[in-house]
Amino acid sequence: MGEARRRAAQGLPPRQPKKNSKPVDTSPRVVPWLPLTKNQTQQFVAVTTRGAWFGICLLYTSDAADEGLGVDLGG
Repeated sequence: MGEARRRAAQGLPPRQPKKNSKPVDTSPRVVPWLPLTKNQTQQFVAVTTRGAWFGICLLYTSDAADEGLGVDLGG
């Protein structure tokens, strides 16, 4: 039995829809046919750039470890 039928059978009122806690992104779309807004594209670029730097650092440290060189990570 579905939730709505169960509530109706018990004489309960229908459930109220949950309030959307996330704010709606009202920034304009990049292009009309693509469902990405400008804010979403900026967030994507920030995340992928951070990931790229992380990967570069891992490659650098693994190469230095392979060659037996010390790597100063600034710590």
